[in-house]
Amino acid sequence: MSIPLRKNSTSLEGFEPLWEGSESSDQPQSIDSISKQIHAILKVLVDERIALNQEHQLVTELKQNMHSLESQIQKLNWQLGQREQELSNLYSEYHQTKTQKESLEKQTNNHKELVQENKEIRRLAEQLSNQILQEKAKNEMLLQILRELEKPELSKIVKKLGI
Repeated sequence: MSIPLRKNSTSLEGFEPLWEGSESSDQPQSIDSISKQIHAILKVLVDERIALNQEHQLVTELKQNMHSLESQIQKLNWQLGQREQELSNLYSEYHQTKTQKESLEKQTNNHKELVQENKEIRRLAEQLSNQILQEKAKNEMLLQILRELEKPELSKIVKKLGI
C-alpha cells in the first residue's frame, strides 16, 4: 500500500515555460539560452529525482513501521495467550480452593457436632457412673445389713451370690 506523494502524471509539467520560451522566438537561440534551458531541465529532473528518493525512503520507512507493528501484534497476541492461560489456571485454582473451603466448612461443622455429641456422651457417662456408684453404695449397704442379720437363709443367699 503506497501513498502517492507526487502527481501521477506523465506530463512535462514544469518544462512548459522552457519549451514555450524557445518556440516563441524566431531567432536562433543562443548558447547561453540553451544552457539556461538545459540547466532548468536538469534542475526539474534533479527535483523529481529527490522527490522519488524521498518517496522511496518514506515507503521503506512505512514498510519498516508495518513490520515493527506486525511484530508487536504477534508479541501482544502471545502475551494475550499467556494471560488467558494464567486466567484459566487462576479460575481453576479458584474453583479448587472454593471446593476445599466448602469441604473444610463441612468438616468443621461435623467436628463441632461430634464435639457436642462427645460432651453429651461424657455427661451421660458421668451420670451413669454416678448412678452406678450410688447403686453400688446401696448394694454394699444392703449386703452389710444382710451380713448383720444372722439368719441362716440369708447366709445361703449371700453365699450363692458370692458376696
